[in-house]
Amino acid sequence: MKLADCGQERVQTTQTDRNRACDSKHFNGTRHALYTGVKLRIAFYLFLLALVTGAFAEQTIARYLDLPPEASPKVMAADSSGNLFIASSLLAPSGLYQARILKTGTDGRTLASMDLNMSSITAAAVTPKGNLLIAGGSWSTDFPLVSPVITKAGPNSALLVEIDSQLRNIVFSTRLGGTTGQGPGHGGTSIGALAVDPAGNIYATGSTADTDFPLTPGAFQTQPPTGGPWGTAGFAFLTEISADRKRLVFSTYFGGGAVLCNGGSHCIGVYAFTRGIALGIDSDGDITIAGPTDANDLPVTPGVLAPQCLCTSDAHGAFAARFKAGGSSLKWATYVPLGSSQFLPSTVSSMALDSSGNVVLAGITPTGFPVTPGAAQMNVPEPYSLSGFVAKLDSLGQRFLFATYFGAGTEGQQPEVPGMALDGQGAIWITGTSDPKALPHATAPFFGTAYVASLSADGSSVKAVVTAPEGAAGRALTVTPDGSVIALGSANSMLVTTPAAGPSLIAVTNSAAPQVSNVAVPYELISLYGIGLGPATPMNAQVVNGVVTTALDGVQVLFDGTPAPLLYAGPNQINAVVPREVWGRDTTALQVVTPTGTLQGPTMSIRSSDPAVFLIAGSNGVAAALNQDGSLNSEANPAAPGSVVSVWATGAGFLYFGRIDGAIVTDIPSPVLLPVSVLANPAKGGTYSLEILYAGDAPELVAGVVQVNFRLPGQVPPNGANLELQVGDVISPRFSVYVR
Repeated sequence: MKLADCGQERVQTTQTDRNRACDSKHFNGTRHALYTGVKLRIAFYLFLLALVTGAFAEQTIARYLDLPPEASPKVMAADSSGNLFIASSLLAPSGLYQARILKTGTDGRTLASMDLNMSSITAAAVTPKGNLLIAGGSWSTDFPLVSPVITKAGPNSALLVEIDSQLRNIVFSTRLGGTTGQGPGHGGTSIGALAVDPAGNIYATGSTADTDFPLTPGAFQTQPPTGGPWGTAGFAFLTEISADRKRLVFSTYFGGGAVLCNGGSHCIGVYAFTRGIALGIDSDGDITIAGPTDANDLPVTPGVLAPQCLCTSDAHGAFAARFKAGGSSLKWATYVPLGSSQFLPSTVSSMALDSSGNVVLAGITPTGFPVTPGAAQMNVPEPYSLSGFVAKLDSLGQRFLFATYFGAGTEGQQPEVPGMALDGQGAIWITGTSDPKALPHATAPFFGTAYVASLSADGSSVKAVVTAPEGAAGRALTVTPDGSVIALGSANSMLVTTPAAGPSLIAVTNSAAPQVSNVAVPYELISLYGIGLGPATPMNAQVVNGVVTTALDGVQVLFDGTPAPLLYAGPNQINAVVPREVWGRDTTALQVVTPTGTLQGPTMSIRSSDPAVFLIAGSNGVAAALNQDGSLNSEANPAAPGSVVSVWATGAGFLYFGRIDGAIVTDIPSPVLLPVSVLANPAKGGTYSLEILYAGDAPELVAGVVQVNFRLPGQVPPNGANLELQVGDVISPRFSVYVR
């Protein structure tokens, strides 16, 4: 009897016995309805994307950092030789966060490493000697201070650390801040940006609520933040530390305490804030800072672009200010006009100075941003309410030389632009996140929500845009002395763009997951995304004697020289199966043979499992699932609470050591092959494991696709079942199924 009949069969016994009878048929029907026909093959083809050939002027290659999957890269800086310093946050065995700092080449190869007891990482810069400066915070009260310039800062002050170029020793470290900061949301002092001038002097900006923040005689603003009817203000600051690290050259507040609140109980606890999150030094030694604010009384100067904030506690604004070298006086200060909308975020998030001292700003804005004529993107497309923006403010702070929207998104998926740098020709490079279809001048293929883009120096055109899966880019960006553009992602990924010609490899992912990964698992199905990777006419897998071949029209994917079975090869995507031969290694080097040349891909870490469940294309995390009667699970055809549902996954690791790479599974020797768990996350209550009826190879599919049959809970929240698949100690991205 077919499984599809089980739900309709009349069984003259108790309901419990009836469930057991159907469960048995649910497993024993593995060679019948559940595992044959078009419905099953959805699980195999879901990860094949319909992509169109696109073009990108430069060659872009993905590189992965030698970091554990749970690490979160935060900041990046390049030295004069083009080496990169990358600081990441990761959870230590103690349960507290710490910083891991890597020095790498542009190929991602680790040159040096160091761990620091820092709970947060906020900024980085490189000195003329090649030393690394890193800012953040530490929960430790005994963090080693080396020749500190401030000795009385409190535990909520910022931490500034200088490490030698080989990441061996701390050569200087100090707290920066006062002792009194109790402002809501401030908790003392934090550094938002760092810079170093050619003489080696250090500049820092950020935010402070300390009324005794260390100031120097003749500082531009000495009046500290004060308490108001709704709370205590937070000010920006600008501080310079001498090249010999022995004194403060200057230190000043920059802020205001007046904030407009629309009234009502939600105004309780509202305070004015101004934060410096970007900093640059021009050829005259003048210092420019920028960041978000909701203060309506900043010390702006006459004749500037925007003398009024026009912001409230619910609709924030931004500012830019330029101090004369020495920090004692202000050359100009202006608000940066952003779109105004209550409860929607708006801010400046990155900044760069061009050779003429003009200020290039980027960030996020609601609609209403003052775009200039001929802007690359004039409008925020429907139905989005937020956009990124890029604008160039002239060197006097008086007008926008150009201003444009860039991309679009929602409050839940904000179109951020946190990384910016200018290349040697003055072109503007940015990285961020956006709906790829909303990016100006973007052409297919659309690989995901992260992007790297280049605008002309005058903002009149977008030179190029490349999109990437989540986590591949979008966190920080730098340009090395040789002209390479490095975009850092949140998933231990870098995209390296060079002027060289040839195919591009943008990202490598588990084929069932939307986010890039630096992990490879034996038998895992992976997808490689890029431009010019495979034949112009896509090819599906070729099966010879029950085994998927390792070449398609001259395309191969090699892991340390071992060819991988290929499931698909097209101009912008290759799907492959990680060969079992990688087992027992710490890392594996990826190489892609394409019709136009061979790519040296990233080095990936080897893990025992990295599970992900195949999803319905275009859905918001909904699994490709079959209901107990063999029908496709959908919003119109949900599963019954307590019934059995089947999903497919990959990245579960070894099922049999004897499986041939690329073998099509025809035998099922055991009912349950994997120690897996399906974890339910109901709206109320704790996470718990569901009953597993089958977990193992998916018959008639390539080895590496895992089928899991599990019973839904008897009571499911109205929004459906939110689930996770656990294999070993690794948990998959969350997925859901429709339940009535």
